[in-house]
Amino acid sequence: MPGPTIVPVNVVVNFNGVSYNPATQQWSGAPVFTVPPSVPVSSGDNTITWNLQPAAVPGGFAAQFNATNGIVFDPGWVGGTPTQPNLTTYEATDNFQMAPGSDPEFYEYTINVSLTSRGNSAVTKSWSYDPDVENEPVIRHDS
Repeated sequence: MPGPTIVPVNVVVNFNGVSYNPATQQWSGAPVFTVPPSVPVSSGDNTITWNLQPAAVPGGFAAQFNATNGIVFDPGWVGGTPTQPNLTTYEATDNFQMAPGSDPEFYEYTINVSLTSRGNSAVTKSWSYDPDVENEPVIRHDS
């Protein structure tokens, strides 16, 4: 029996223009997220894998998914609770079962990423972004 279908989602976060002033302990700027607005997922067993690809990370800081809420689905999500195998990856499983001809279903979720100082982990800042997962119906192939 084949394993789950791996559905990769690249989460590109560009921190250009984001900075931290240690004298005032203030952050300025906001990152730019480049994430598909929705992720099509077919019926059957799937593993959705979000891969953080940070760009222009300020010197002395590390970018990562938030440890406890890097990926959070809104109520109604029918898949498994997202888990974090490492600082730049989150995964969630599902086993969608939809009949041919069904309308797609959409599941909203939030991506939470942060910058944390390499020298002082108390210096951290988080940002959020909200795309969707789209559950597509079974596609029937006639022979």
